[in-house]
Amino acid sequence: VLDVGCNHGATTYWLSKNKNVTHITGTDINQEALDIAIKSFQTCPIQHEFVKLDFTKYNISDKLFDTVICFHTLEHIYEEDVSHFLKNIFDNLKSNGHFIISIPYDRAYDDIHHVEFYTEKKLSEVIKTIGFLKYYVLKMIHEKKKI
Repeated sequence: VLDVGCNHGATTYWLSKNKNVTHITGTDINQEALDIAIKSFQTCPIQHEFVKLDFTKYNISDKLFDTVICFHTLEHIYEEDVSHFLKNIFDNLKSNGHFIISIPYDRAYDDIHHVEFYTEKKLSEVIKTIGFLKYYVLKMIHEKKKI
């Protein structure tokens, strides 16, 4: 599993608990966040590594992954870099591999660090141009129940 934009490794750690995951690689551009992830994984029994890498410019050229995840990262990538970012992810996937992405819907909440916003239509259009043959875009809605 490759976790692109892993930050301090919270999702990476969660994924490492899946019995089907035997190796996990986390990447991020923030070395301080990666240092926290490295420290958190000191006792993790599965093979793991954390790499400082900007996926808008590079990919991990010597490895292919069954699964690539990217949780709450795409909205931080400038529009002119999105196609490079996603193409680099695509190039790191094995044939028939899975890419799982989670992003906030459109302008679901204010965050000054969000530079792009996506609806199902916009995300579908971007993903289609990269070369993915099958993809599903779902809008998940969380409603709080009144007690």
